Amino acid sequence: MTKLHADIVRLSRQGMRPREVARQLFVCERTVQRVRKAHGIAPLVQRGTWTEDDLSKAEMLLADGNSVAEASRVTGISEKTLHRRFPKMGWTAQQSGAYARSVAIARKNG
Repeated sequence: MTKLHADIVRLSRQGMRPREVARQLFVCERTVQRVRKAHGIAPLVQRGTWTEDDLSKAEMLLADGNSVAEASRVTGISEKTLHRRFPKMGWTAQQSGAYARSVAIARKNG
């Protein structure tokens, strides 16, 4: 077992979630999940694994005018959760459509 694998197993058995382990060890969350599976550590349900820091970051992104989709990509929180937590923040359907059209035009002309 490599040192990285040993660290992942140790932190996982201490109760840390895969995202937390990945951040602490500077590895991909998927790497943590694979090592956990290989060592028989039960997978954790990914639902609601975001932290208050993640929510604060999402709120800040939305307040700065980013779309819900962008805030979701950056924070790892689902769009559905962001819509539920921050109603009336993010882009409207009309704004999303206008952005998509402008991107299509830019790609066509560029």
